[in-house]
Amino acid sequence: ETGIDAGASDVAMGGVGRDGGLQFRVTSVNRSSTQIPVQEYAERVAPAKGAEFIIADVVVKNIGQTSSTPFCGASGTVLIDLDGKNYDPINSLYSIAGNDALCEKLNPGFKRSVRLVYEVPKNVTTHAIALWDTEENGDYNGQTWVRVAVNGQ
Repeated sequence: ETGIDAGASDVAMGGVGRDGGLQFRVTSVNRSSTQIPVQEYAERVAPAKGAEFIIADVVVKNIGQTSSTPFCGASGTVLIDLDGKNYDPINSLYSIAGNDALCEKLNPGFKRSVRLVYEVPKNVTTHAIALWDTEENGDYNGQTWVRVAVNGQ
């Protein structure tokens, strides 16, 4: 394979994929054109005019040898549309309800649930979510990744 597919490891929705020292499972993907729940005292999070959110619930487990901070700083994932365009998660992932431990270290053998939120133009056709271990040696930008099909979600 070449180009965007060269480093991909395909996994079905609900299946388990691995990249580096992390194991990923996308449990659900939904759309929202309204404000989404946030942590207590956090500023509200709503999509911009003409946009909507794609919300993915992900379970990440550290199967490596050292601690990790998956998705901290809104890195380690993109949403890919049918045209191959990549959408980064919103910068305020830490303020989303349930993401209070987002930037805390995840020690080996432990897992956590994370809600990833991507802002996209309304009616974009989704294709996949790419997830990777940014702390894998030399792979901060995702030369290898787990690709989860979310066609049309």
